[in-house]
Amino acid sequence: MARAYKIVVVVILVIILAPSVMIGACVVRARQYSRGHEQVEIGQTKRSVVDALGEPSEVQVCSGHVYTDGKVTGECAEKYYYHSFLESWGVLFDREGNVIGKFYHVSG
Repeated sequence: MARAYKIVVVVILVIILAPSVMIGACVVRARQYSRGHEQVEIGQTKRSVVDALGEPSEVQVCSGHVYTDGKVTGECAEKYYYHSFLESWGVLFDREGNVIGKFYHVSG
């Protein structure tokens, strides 16, 4: 009987702790992405973006003009996405690998 009790206690702890750890990881990742995204500026290189934000969650090829503050800042060649729960941060690069724009989205 004592063994069954221990198993039940362990299962209950796992059920309670697993979601807490997963939510905590999302919060930490979102803070890292938010802080890093604030550091990204037009003209920076891909290397400096990866240094600030880490490796992207997703990379996409893109095309077309990018507008920042109503002005064309360049021709988009690649997008880096950084995803966390219901949030995405993105950085746009030109053909030379320099930042030409950035964005933030909240899903809901």
